[in-house]
Amino acid sequence: MSAGRARDEGFTLIELLVVMIIIGILAAIAIPLFLSQRQNARDTGVKSDLRSVAAQEEGYYTGGQSYGTFAQMIATGISFNHLSPGDTITITHLTGDAYCLKGQNAQSPNAWYYDSQGGGLQPRGSTDCSVTNSGAAGDSLSG
Repeated sequence: MSAGRARDEGFTLIELLVVMIIIGILAAIAIPLFLSQRQNARDTGVKSDLRSVAAQEEGYYTGGQSYGTFAQMIATGISFNHLSPGDTITITHLTGDAYCLKGQNAQSPNAWYYDSQGGGLQPRGSTDCSVTNSGAAGDSLSG
């Protein structure tokens, strides 16, 4: 084996540094995108839970012709075991013929609202239900 051939094996320090820089740039791009996808997944879970609770409210209404709190619905046998972990759903306004639900994940700054008379799920950034914004406050349920 010749001396010139032994020096040609392996990578130089510059080549290794270039590869490390490229990996660092790719990680700097990918990590924020991954974190935003986790946030979107949490928000989607909250919206799904709001729709499920709204369906349970409508089922309760058909039996008694009024909407109820979580305690009242659970007492009649309605189960809420399906809530996503970390999600809290609160009945913020409750009248005999309308309700407003607020949902939020413990690891998310976003709060979502479901208005029974205002067309269902409210747009992102809403601070309350658009139509059902009066009435007694109800209770909360966490997943």
